[in-house]
Parts: sequence; C-alpha cells; structure tokens
Amino acid sequence: MIQIFKSLLNATIVSSAIICIFLLLKISIFRIFNKRFNYYIWLVVIFKMLFFTFSYPIFINNKAIINKLNTYSNTQKPDNTLLFLLSILWLFVTLYLLVNIFVKYNKEKNLLIDLSEEVDIIEINSIFEDLKTELNVKQNVILRFSYDIASPCVLGLFKPYILLTDSYNVNELYWILKHELIHVKNKDNLIKFIMAFLRCLYWFNPLVYLMSRKISEDCELHCDEIVMQNGSKKEQRLYGLTLINSARFNNESRNVLMTEFYETNLEKRLDNIIHIKTRKGILIALILCLLSLITYLKFESMGSDTLLYQLPRGSLVENNDHSKSEFLGNVHTED
Repeated sequence: MIQIFKSLLNATIVSSAIICIFLLLKISIFRIFNKRFNYYIWLVVIFKMLFFTFSYPIFINNKAIINKLNTYSNTQKPDNTLLFLLSILWLFVTLYLLVNIFVKYNKEKNLLIDLSEEVDIIEINSIFEDLKTELNVKQNVILRFSYDIASPCVLGLFKPYILLTDSYNVNELYWILKHELIHVKNKDNLIKFIMAFLRCLYWFNPLVYLMSRKISEDCELHCDEIVMQNGSKKEQRLYGLTLINSARFNNESRNVLMTEFYETNLEKRLDNIIHIKTRKGILIALILCLLSLITYLKFESMGSDTLLYQLPRGSLVENNDHSKSEFLGNVHTED
C-alpha cells in the first residue's frame, strides 16, 4: 500500500510538471498547430497518471553514482507510519469520490433516458442516418428527444445516446447531429470517463482539475474543427449561428461525463471555426512522447553482493558419485 502511494506521489510530481509545461506551450508554440494536436497531446500526461505504478528499472554499477544515490536516499527516508496513514486517507477519499460520481452519473443517465422520447420526425431521422453513413460511424447510436436538458448532448459509453432538445430548427439540428456524432466516433466520452477517474485518483492535486477543464475545451474545439473541415464560408456562418443560438441555453450545472454541444467559450469556438489551423505537429508530438518515456525509467544501484543472474528453479547439476545435487549460480562481488 505504501509503495503504491509512493508511486502515486512520484507520478503527481512528474505529471504536474508536464501539465505546467503544456499550459505554457499552449499559449505559445502549440497555438500554430491544429486542435487535433492540442487535444490528443494530453494523452502523454493521461498515460503517465494512469500507469503510475509502471516503471522500467535501469541498474547502475558505478561506485560514484551509487554513493550519491545512497546519500540521497538516506536523507530522504520518510516516516513509514505517516505514509501509511496518508495512504489510507487517500484510498478512502478516492473510493468515496469514485462511488459518488459514477453512481450519480448512472442515476442521472437512466433518468434522462427514461424521460426522453423517440424522434418521430422523418426529416431528422433521415439527416441522422445520412450523417452516420457520411462520418462512417459504426457504433449503434440511439437518437432521442429530451425536455430535461438545456443543450444537446451525448451520454453513455458502450451504448451512446444523443439527446436533442426542441429549441432548434432542422437546419441547426444538422450541425448539432454532425457535431455529436463526431464525439461518438472519436470516443470522447471515454476520455471524459478517464479524466473523471483521474480526478478521483489525484483529488489532492489542483492542476488535475485545471487540466480536465482544458481537455474538455480542446475536445470541443477539435470537434468543431472536424465539422468545419473543408467547409465553405456559408457553412461556417450557419454553424457559427447555431453556436450562438446554443449559448442562450447554456447550462452551468451539466454532468461532467456528458459531451454537450455548448460546453466551451463561445468566442474561442467562433474564432476556431473561422481560423482553422492546418499544421499537424506530428514531429513535435513524437518528440514529446519519446521524452515522456524517460519518466518511466527507474534508476537502481548495484551494490556489492548483487546477483547478476537469478538461480533458475530446478537447475540441478548431476554428480557422478551420486552425491546430493547442488544449485549453481553466478555471483558478482566487488572488492
């Protein structure tokens, strides 16, 4: 338990540093790249936070480095009793938050679905099916009307629902359905679930909440970018007007595990659909991914009396004089 908590604290320090770096880069270098890059680059941090117990050991057999490591470890020995108490507190709060958020989501989702109605307007169903074919959406998506939400949304992970409201005309619903189907195709709700899990896991780190908001923002901007890909000025205008209309129904008390049509700053989204970036930033993404691999390395010292090869089980050596068999192994000792 203590070792898991230590790994979590180490991952917290590393991920916090990466989050700060990314936030600085997003207002400088990352601005020249498209929203796809800005959205998926967060996976570097997400993977580090999810697989915080994973590490790849590298053994060092240099006396000078070993002495430095030993000196550092001796001065950094924490109180195991305190660590144990903190780990118990962390586990208790984490479990409470996990149960609370997912029970609340499941209850709200079932209630919204039960109170929703089938879409019986032929024109809307026709647009929906045509868009599924156009976007190559293979997943079974259920379309329904709801009078209990302020903005159209997608909910459900394995069985997604698109809930519409009666506040839009048919032309606006075309853009809304396209937007929500792209969310389904990109598995954006899966990332929302992962981020909800990480917020519970790292509940003590305020930077995680900031990252979560930025990811939600980048998710919507990325989705808008795909909707407007190769779009004409007229289509940009129509989509922009739909966003403006949605701003009137903005609901601040939305569920964090749903992707809603209106979920980000209107000014940013309007600017994004007009000034679409084309630079993909593949090289930068590759470099950042390679650099992130360094954080999974764990340097361990090789002191004296270290076994270079483990003794294999059952590797016995027969003696011609039928005496008792013995295990053999290579042992390296330093003078």
